[in-house]
Amino acid sequence: MTLETSENFSDLPAGALEAMYPGITEKLREGLEDVEVGRVSDGEEFFKQLEREFTDEMPRDHKTA
Repeated sequence: MTLETSENFSDLPAGALEAMYPGITEKLREGLEDVEVGRVSDGEEFFKQLEREFTDEMPRDHKTA
């Protein structure tokens, strides 16, 4: 998805985004509720932790480019 594509989402008629991505309205509602009560994560820390977990699970003899 490009920035241009994402900007066009605001121009969609009601229900079109839900038709394209079933369940997105509920996911957005849940996410906004989480933010309201402070259930949020630092994005940078989340991806650092994800990378650490991935690295820990990688076989020791795995070579990277």
